[in-house]
Amino acid sequence: MSRILIVDDDPAILSGVSTLLEQAGYEIVQAASLAQARAQLQAFNPPSLVILDLMLPDGDGFELCRQIRQGAQYLPILMLSARDELHDRVEGLTVGADDYLTKPFAPAELVARVRAILRLAQHQRETIGSLECGKLRFDCELQRAWWDEQLLELTPKESGVLFQLMRQPSHVWGRLALLQTVWGTNFLGDSRIVDVCVQRLRAKINQLDAHADPIQTVRGFGYRLKCEP
Repeated sequence: MSRILIVDDDPAILSGVSTLLEQAGYEIVQAASLAQARAQLQAFNPPSLVILDLMLPDGDGFELCRQIRQGAQYLPILMLSARDELHDRVEGLTVGADDYLTKPFAPAELVARVRAILRLAQHQRETIGSLECGKLRFDCELQRAWWDEQLLELTPKESGVLFQLMRQPSHVWGRLALLQTVWGTNFLGDSRIVDVCVQRLRAKINQLDAHADPIQTVRGFGYRLKCEP
């Protein structure tokens, strides 16, 4: 059973959407603020989908969407908002929402969109499965990596960088491309954080194998993964 987090500060919407989706066979958890939503996202059993309102008492849904997209693990997001201007819909999709539905909405359409998003997410997990490159193995659903069958203890950002490198081993990833893909296009920090992350990845691999050097630096361009047996 898919678990859906509904984030909305309107009690009537929260109750109505929850009842609708429970009747459709989904397990529901609720949050009426960004703080409550973050707590649910950090819980032991995270949701399979977030239905997100934009206007919340402690911020807006765009902020939470950006934070979710900066994490290593993909989590589908459906924005459900009374803000129906074109620029709102465009911004919602730009910051990472998978779909945007305006209020008021037809209950059957909401259920159909939820099913479509979850079906696509499941297909992506089943299609990708796991990635392998030499002694490296990456489980795309669990977002966990192993070197020669030994678990690598990685942070979400380290997992995100390794995933991108393993997804296209022959591709040279520039610092900016990794920054935008893993940290998000709205990240305002120093781009050298990518270099620091790669250094930590190398160090953690070297802790398990002192002679391993799978991440190559392509001077003047960026990084790529070297697959060796």
